[in-house]
Amino acid sequence: MKLDQRKVYTRREIAAKCQMSHTTFYKFLERYKEQGENGLHDKERVPGIRPNQTPPDIEEAILLSWLLSRNTQLMDPKGSAPN
Repeated sequence: MKLDQRKVYTRREIAAKCQMSHTTFYKFLERYKEQGENGLHDKERVPGIRPNQTPPDIEEAILLSWLLSRNTQLMDPKGSAPN
């Protein structure tokens, strides 16, 4: 990307020319101020850590409950499975 050296650009104009939101631009600008060029690289996420993930035993209980309710709906009023 090439900018006109004679023009003064606002930060929002620069963000638009880089095809990013102004909030993302400000995030990178702050990281650059704090860390220099290293701050401009994507940060690695810690694998396997999902603090908001539902625990496996709760997932299993919900799935089992859902499957049982589906099975009950498929049965006829006498309690036997349809032919």
